[in-house]
Amino acid sequence: MRTRRTAPPAGRAAAHATAMSVRLWVRDSTRSMGISPRTLTLGAGAALLAATAGSVAIATALPRLGPESVPSPVLAQLRHTMAGLVWAVAGAATVLFQLVTPRRSHLADLLQLLPVPRVVTAVTGAVPPLVLALVLTATVTGPAVVLLADASGSPVVFVVLAALLLVTGLLPLLALVFAVVVLALQGMRVPQHHALTGAAVTGLAVALSPSLLELSRLDAGWLPHRALAGAAAGSVLGWVLLVVWCVGALAVFLAGAARLPEEPAARPSRFLTGFGVPGGQSAARAWFELVVLVRAPQYAAAVLFTSVAVVAFLGLWWVTRYEYLSLLVSVVFVPYFLACVQSYGHTRPTHWITTHLLARPLAWVVPKAAVTLALATLLTLPGVAAAAGTGLLPWEGAPAVVAQALPAWAAAMVAGVVVPYNAEQPLSVGLSIATASALYAATVWLGRQADVGGALTALAGGALLFGCYVAVARAVRTAPQHV
Repeated sequence: MRTRRTAPPAGRAAAHATAMSVRLWVRDSTRSMGISPRTLTLGAGAALLAATAGSVAIATALPRLGPESVPSPVLAQLRHTMAGLVWAVAGAATVLFQLVTPRRSHLADLLQLLPVPRVVTAVTGAVPPLVLALVLTATVTGPAVVLLADASGSPVVFVVLAALLLVTGLLPLLALVFAVVVLALQGMRVPQHHALTGAAVTGLAVALSPSLLELSRLDAGWLPHRALAGAAAGSVLGWVLLVVWCVGALAVFLAGAARLPEEPAARPSRFLTGFGVPGGQSAARAWFELVVLVRAPQYAAAVLFTSVAVVAFLGLWWVTRYEYLSLLVSVVFVPYFLACVQSYGHTRPTHWITTHLLARPLAWVVPKAAVTLALATLLTLPGVAAAAGTGLLPWEGAPAVVAQALPAWAAAMVAGVVVPYNAEQPLSVGLSIATASALYAATVWLGRQADVGGALTALAGGALLFGCYVAVARAVRTAPQHV
């Protein structure tokens, strides 16, 4: 008697599909870098331990707070502020990884042909960026959680548990909001990169809403960050609200993900269509690098979102004239340079062609570096000119803003080769950005330890990382199997 095969439970199918996604990324990365899976695992673990150690070191160096040293009203406001900071960082991290993660993959298309529920496909695509957002949130907000525990007079373990409840429930909910906005905009025939930018702006507004509520002095204890502050202070009602928020948000995510339609495939970009290809070999390679990069939806979305952030930053300066904004002017333009991390991954499948036709396996190294640096600089110049024109920075300081962003560009080039972007592997995008950010942060920290001018230190750091980029480019493998 023949038995009828039934579909596996949704939870087991989602776990298997997620494990398959991780396994495919590991194989692709190890094949590209020529290392073993164990080496890759050890490297990722070492990076995670280093980030955790840095967060713990900062947390232990913070001054201890308590009712005997700080008035109770100030402690209450500090609890609300730190809880809102946890929310804001978690939301911003989710928006970042949702923005740069490919919206479709061959694995998701394959799952649609199998007898698995729609929610399995949605969860499989959502888990990698959400895990990366959770790790980034835990690393960045460690000191804030310690301050929240001190201001509440509660053990750090309980406050960490409360923060995990908040983040675990609300990260998927924010990812669902992002997907709904993207689908709504694409339903109005908006190009994908504009839809991604609109969803990112919406998600960032949700992430920053607690801070705005704190500034308006609105007393709403049912809000998630207020529930976190109450739970940290030992309030039973705060714990109940936190659990309700976590369970309710996860339920809404699963229900919504199961009913959302599949996102339509992005229409091919026609940007720079109609321009002739330059005749020389070097110019033609540079043109190829430029066209491939600017037509990538994730790169275009990152550039548009950064441009919106720059305009908002300059508008804030124009209205408020806060002097502390001048300290952040260099940081605002860094995403233009970090976005170049995608460049290598987009053209990697074609590198074997120059190897076999021209016998020059590194023919792409210099054109890619020149195009990405020139493009990031051109995108930065209008904002820098506007900042100088409005008095945010002196005109003679404008070149230093670009110079201080050079380590970010060089770090992006190194990370793009070490952890290449792959449209089929959601993990690759987040890890490449995390690697580039870590390299950039390390370069900035080392530069500040040296008693040298900022621009000169940035140039030295950029040159050092560019040398690493060339060295890593020589070590990677480019073979026809990447096609």
